[in-house]
Parts: sequence; structure tokens; C-alpha cells
Amino acid sequence: DKITITNCEKSILYIYDISGRRVMETASESNLFTFSIGQLRPGIYTMEIIKGKNTLYRKFSVIR
Repeated sequence: DKITITNCEKSILYIYDISGRRVMETASESNLFTFSIGQLRPGIYTMEIIKGKNTLYRKFSVIR
């Protein structure tokens, strides 16, 4: 299972579980970034994408 993010050049990505614990951190150097969520347990997560001075938050669920 994978998530693809566009327009994310020079961004930092954090993923937090439902309790707010950071479970993943990575950086993107390209405009298109794909990462695996296969190691995440089923549940609800928040993705934080930081690009320069801008921060974007999105929620997603892992269901198996």
C-alpha cells in the first residue's frame, strides 16, 4: 500500500498516529513523492507536510 503526494519538492513529511505519536518522518527532494504505508498498523493517521513556511495537514486511514 502506498500514498503518492504531488507538488512536494523540498518538503518534510511527518505521520502521526491517533495518539499524536510520530510514527514516520521523511523528506522529499522531488516534485512527486510516493511512500509505503505497509508498515503502519490499521488506524487513523495525520500527515503533516512542511514546505518552506507552509504546513498542510491531512488525515488518512489504514484499513486491512
